Amino acid sequence: MSRPDNDGRVQFETMLDRLRITPQRFLDLQHDIGRDAITTVDDLQPVLIRPRRMPRLLQPFFAINPDTLNHDLRATLDGFGVGYCYMMKRRGTLLHFGASGFAQRGSDGPISWAPHIPMNMASVSKFVTAIAAVRLLRANNLALTTTIGPFLPQYWARGTGSDSVSFHTLLRHEAGFDAGATDSGNGDFAAAKSAIAKGPTASLVGNFTYRNVNFAILRILFATLTGTLTAGSKPPSVLNMTEDSFWDLVSGLSYETTVNDTVFAPASIDPHDHSSPPNAALAYGTPPATPGMPMVDGLGGSGASGWHLSIGELARLLNEFRAGAMMSQSRARQILAQRYGLDVPFSTRAGTVHWKRGRRMSGQQGMDSGVWLMPGDIDLAVYINSIPAFTPPAQPSSYNDGISQLIIDSVRLVF
Repeated sequence: MSRPDNDGRVQFETMLDRLRITPQRFLDLQHDIGRDAITTVDDLQPVLIRPRRMPRLLQPFFAINPDTLNHDLRATLDGFGVGYCYMMKRRGTLLHFGASGFAQRGSDGPISWAPHIPMNMASVSKFVTAIAAVRLLRANNLALTTTIGPFLPQYWARGTGSDSVSFHTLLRHEAGFDAGATDSGNGDFAAAKSAIAKGPTASLVGNFTYRNVNFAILRILFATLTGTLTAGSKPPSVLNMTEDSFWDLVSGLSYETTVNDTVFAPASIDPHDHSSPPNAALAYGTPPATPGMPMVDGLGGSGASGWHLSIGELARLLNEFRAGAMMSQSRARQILAQRYGLDVPFSTRAGTVHWKRGRRMSGQQGMDSGVWLMPGDIDLAVYINSIPAFTPPAQPSSYNDGISQLIIDSVRLVF
């Protein structure tokens, strides 16, 4: 009569072994996951820049001038907000670093911006998720065109077309989910479950429709792709958890462990979780007021948002990704070309720029992040921990809105 309970304990212990955590850590997180996320909405829509067409034959005669870009970047950012931090590298060599103002103001700290200060990367986390997802699929000998149906929790309701969505379309925001949203929408477990139950909108499948829920679904799939759970797994009775709470927590932990192993470790970045370090940048408005707002997504918002890295760690991650530390350089170039976890690229006379921006907001306070992977293996990472003043319901602009244009304008003829 005791066998079901014993089976549940064996399942629980096996799961903990895969996640490399203690039972107490799991139980602590069980209480935290529901309250971690302040908001999982990324309100910053990708800005589509009109491309400048340049014949490929002429591109070798043009290059990004990092000195010009650095000068213009500092001149632009110095006049804005509470503070900023950026780092520009080429093939691992530091080209320029800039920082001004405070990560935490006045009575909040004070803590000045520096290369080691972490910040919530918001939707730049999607690029990290994309790298980990591609590595995980390859480790399982699965093509990116594989459909997600067999890997979804079996107890979820399925709308028409949900089972036929591929990893490829999720990574490109072309799955057609959450078509009725007026912004990028929620990126948590409830949103993912609801999107699968509703199903994609057929007319949007294959078209770029930026939604956080795509990467929330991806995060949940890490539980089955890693073998931590099967599609039919249920919470062991010893845990006294609902299926939703169980899958939310275990998939978040599976995702966290996989990213640490396959993305951060190859870039020589220490393991991270989805908490906010005490010295992390706080979010402010304009004019700024204290206290600043900590921006914490927690495991509940993971996949779509929530990683806290320093600007030094983020710049190193970009370099190691392109250098082949996480996968072959040709496969890394394919991720960029397919814009997995990225915004729509834009063109310069020197070639294509791949980029991703992120935003986290709460009320009138917010922060913006961004990465730009430029021709000539030049990488730029930028953090700005305040947003311009605005009057709701309108959304504020961003202090980093002009950076892509600065990159375009920095291209010079070279001989």
